[in-house]
Amino acid sequence: MIGGRSGPKRDYSEKPLLFTVYNCLAKTEKDAPGMNVLLHGILTGWVTRELIKIFPAEMQHQLFPEGTDLITACHDVGKISPCFQKLLYSQLQGYEDLKEALSLWDETHASRDAIAFHGSVSQVCLESLWGSEIGKVVGLHHGFTPNVGYLSDDTHIDLYGGPLWARLRREFIRYVTDHFDYPEDFSPCLHNSYQAGVIAGLVTVADWIASGAFFDGKTIDITNKNELACFAKHAVESAGFRGISYKRDLDFANIFSFQWNTLQKELQEIVQPQGGVYILEAPMGMGKTEAALYVAYTLLQTHKVRGIYFALPTRLTSDKIYERVLQFTEKIVSDGNGVTTLLHSTAWLYQTELGADAAPGASWFTTAKRGILAPFAVGTIDQALMAVLNVRHNFVRYFGLAGKLVILDEVHSYDTFTGTIIKRLIAELVGLHCTVIILSATLTEQQKRELLG
Repeated sequence: MIGGRSGPKRDYSEKPLLFTVYNCLAKTEKDAPGMNVLLHGILTGWVTRELIKIFPAEMQHQLFPEGTDLITACHDVGKISPCFQKLLYSQLQGYEDLKEALSLWDETHASRDAIAFHGSVSQVCLESLWGSEIGKVVGLHHGFTPNVGYLSDDTHIDLYGGPLWARLRREFIRYVTDHFDYPEDFSPCLHNSYQAGVIAGLVTVADWIASGAFFDGKTIDITNKNELACFAKHAVESAGFRGISYKRDLDFANIFSFQWNTLQKELQEIVQPQGGVYILEAPMGMGKTEAALYVAYTLLQTHKVRGIYFALPTRLTSDKIYERVLQFTEKIVSDGNGVTTLLHSTAWLYQTELGADAAPGASWFTTAKRGILAPFAVGTIDQALMAVLNVRHNFVRYFGLAGKLVILDEVHSYDTFTGTIIKRLIAELVGLHCTVIILSATLTEQQKRELLG
């Protein structure tokens, strides 16, 4: 039971609360206090600002509404709760006064499947302030929808700490709102489901970068915004999200060492810079892959897309295309960028030690899941399809695909079930401002009409 109807009756009178936004911990480090929730939240907000910059300028306001940095900065506000704080402080030596203040609470209620899991507290808190859509987006950042039952207000829930702890969570939100220069009464607003999905993925990625070892041992002045921006920029770059420069005005023969044919030239002429869905149907050997890649180059160098995902039906076909795409990226990327890694070679994410939720062996930190975040990725179609399926951290893939040119090859080879999900994926990709090029040897008129919506 919840809401004051279980356990001993607690006194919520105006007695002083020993906890503040500065001693509520986000994590521990080797039996010592780690970063507090306030600093972790603010760093996550600054990391968010840097991650948004990897998207083309005209996409940024379409995918990320005003206040996106504030949403991600508040994702762990639920850690400001007695059960979670007891979970951390019980692992530390000393701090007897704080442990005594937490004595009435049970840290097992902070486990992932319990009602006082910090993701649940965050979701309920932000739902009561900013609405259900934002609360649910934040609640998803551990890859699943937390157990919040019928709760809609965190103020009088015993396991969340009652009104004193609710007041402390609101103090945290006021501090973060002011830090990021929003008015005191500002409320973020999501305008469509595409924004909700891509921000859910962004929250997760920003969280593990801000939780990573990059910040360990650093003295960070929470009031120095220039320093915070600099730290966030370097952390994002160390995780592999770097700005990419492209060689300008290369013609087809510069990249592929042969002149283009009529088919390849016609695709180049018809694709529009604002995105859309295109079908290129031709027999094998006509150069469909090169045609799609040259369109990708044109859109990349003019900053209309932010990367490529090349999806194929099998690992064998993926391996073959991988070598061709690797040669392509080496031709178009300017010297010194070092961005030649694809889905089968994701060492770029090992350049930094990530946070606990992204540690090797954790649920979503597998080659397939992290690979789709790379600027250039080749893989099997199922890795893209999982962005629209109900699987853990599907929104990480959703974020990884947003704003890219997505090539779907050999579409004629898929069965009816897979083809149905592909149609759903294409519709979502259009909403994510992707350019989609479908390659096939043969399609019926009905299939083509369905794929084009």
